[in-house]
Order: sequence, then structure tokens, then C-alpha cells
Amino acid sequence: MNTVDIGKGSYNRLWLVIGALASKDGNATLSELASLTGLPRSSTEDVLKKVVNGQIPEFILQRKKATFIVKKWGGFLSEKSVLNFYQKYCCNG
Repeated sequence: MNTVDIGKGSYNRLWLVIGALASKDGNATLSELASLTGLPRSSTEDVLKKVVNGQIPEFILQRKKATFIVKKWGGFLSEKSVLNFYQKYCCNG
């Protein structure tokens, strides 16, 4: 499997979490995303909080209790590109 640095503070954590979200068609619980990425639940939630707060241009993510829902992928990134990243580096396709 390809490897990518996902150490504490790595921006790659963001892409893995968003990729895992793409693998669930933009709708997943916090527990599902933590399990899919292999990151601790608290780290996964920290990443998602930043995304919900608008830290990816044009990407709109909403939280409803423990579920995260992509409302708009936007023009900056695509669902396909983050899914490809996730498949390559996290679950090996």
C-alpha cells in the first residue's frame, strides 16, 4: 500500500477524512469516518470542525448531530479527486 504521513499536524489528515467522506457519498457519521481513516475519533472530529467552519474554499459541510453531510463540493476540489486520494493512500483502492 502507498503510504502518506498522517502524523499529528499533517494536512494529509484533512484529505484522508474528506476522502473517506467521499467514499460514503458525502454522508457519514463521525464514528464511520474515524474507522475508515484509522485516525482517533478526536482527531477526526478536529479535522471535520475545521471543514464545517469553512476552511476549504467553496466546500460546504454540515453537521447534524454525529452525521456529516456534504452540501456542496465546490470548484476547488472534486468528490472524485478526494476519493481517488483516499483509495490510493488509505484503503488501497
